[in-house]
Amino acid sequence: MTNSKQNITIFYKIFKRLAGKPSMYIIENAAKDTTFQIRINGEIKAELERIYAKCGMSLTDAMNCFFQQSLNIGGLPFLAVENSDAQKRLMTYMEILTNGRRNED
Repeated sequence: MTNSKQNITIFYKIFKRLAGKPSMYIIENAAKDTTFQIRINGEIKAELERIYAKCGMSLTDAMNCFFQQSLNIGGLPFLAVENSDAQKRLMTYMEILTNGRRNED
């Protein structure tokens, strides 16, 4: 498994575990009665589509997943920091929580 797939799997498992009380909203079941549009660079969009396709998701699926996780935890569903020692420690902590051991790569 590639590092990016491992990270996605780790984050998914951790946030699923940390979500606690589920949101009263389930995006998958909610009526689709409005449109959300964003402007994005075409090359970036194409790269994101390739990344999410590897996970079996469309860009819309990925955005809905992001929104659902935001609702579940009441905020951003990830730690918004630079690639720093704190982030590396968090990744190690999440690996331990997920697998019960540290990844020695």
